[in-house]
Order: sequence, then C-alpha cells, then structure tokens
Amino acid sequence: MKSLQSLRRQLLQSASVAALGFGAWQAPGAQVQTGRVLPAQAVPDIALTLHDGRKMPLGQVLSGKTTAVQLMQVACASDCRQLGEVFSRTQERLAGQAGFQLLSISIDPLEDGPLAMSQWLRRQGAGAAWLGATPRLGQVHELTRFLGAGSVTKDRHGPRTYVFDPLSRLAFRTGDFPEPDEVTRRLMMISSMSHRVV
Repeated sequence: MKSLQSLRRQLLQSASVAALGFGAWQAPGAQVQTGRVLPAQAVPDIALTLHDGRKMPLGQVLSGKTTAVQLMQVACASDCRQLGEVFSRTQERLAGQAGFQLLSISIDPLEDGPLAMSQWLRRQGAGAAWLGATPRLGQVHELTRFLGAGSVTKDRHGPRTYVFDPLSRLAFRTGDFPEPDEVTRRLMMISSMSHRVV
C-alpha cells in the first residue's frame, strides 16, 4: 500500500500535469539565460500563502522592496540545505539595511503549509525580512515557467536566485548556487538602478 506521502506526491504531479498539459516543465531549447532580465518582467498573478498564514498575490509581497527569491521544499534532501545557507548568510550581509527582503517559495503546496514553512524559517535563523510562502497547487509550474527555473522534481527545483525590483518585476537571474556575496551584490545593484529610474 502506498504511503500517504507517496499519494500526495502523485497528486501534486497529476495536478501539475492537468494544469499545463504536460509533466515537469523544462525550458525549451537552450537554457534560460542568467544575468540581467531586459526588459524587467512583470510578475504574473500568483496567489501565495505566507508562513504566517496571510494570503496575498506574489506581486503585492514583492512590491516596494528589492527582493531575492529562491525555490525550495521543506523536505528537500539536497539543494535546499545549501540554498537555505545562502539566504542565511545573505541575511547577515543585509543586516540593518532597509528596502530589502528574502523570499523562499516552496514548490510543494501539499506538504508545506504555514506551519511547515515557519518551522523551516526558524531552523534557518530567519529574521523579519525573510519570508516563506507557498503558491496554489495549480500555479507551481506557472511560477517556475515565469522564473525560467528549468525542470522541477522532488529534490531539484532550480538552484538559482531571482532578484525582483521594487515594482515587482524580475530583473536578474543568478547562476546555479550563487554565493551569498553575489546575491547581496545583485540586490544592491538592482536597488540602486531602481532608485535612479525613480
């Protein structure tokens, strides 16, 4: 007999297939380019549930701050441990600086509700400017497609960081597993450019 967790995984995969008409999304042809996103891309209408239980659109969560976004999963046994460490060390570098935030988005809405996300954030030592969130089940692949995250599996879901400007636009994609110094530098760069535009 299949375990409850196995059945949930199957449901997640089936729902994603139904939503898009195919399995795990993968960028067609060449890999999505890293670096500056020109022009910056407005975020789609993705509904999120935050780690504190609040529900709001992704665009609203991003609005007004320069934000680094990563994809993760609480139960992930590979990439997420390293990704959590990257954000933890980035948080240290941003200490005391206003206008920045970190956002970890789970790609497993069946398992990673507010309680699981808040517990994961506590384990990472997250402060007030580091949020966790989960999209609706049917919007997971819409989100990964927009980000250009590549193929999504249980233990691998795009080890990049995505930087958004204060207007909720995707402005930069790092390479895989960026160092904390790079994430911090890209946040500073996008923030500086946004202020010059304003």
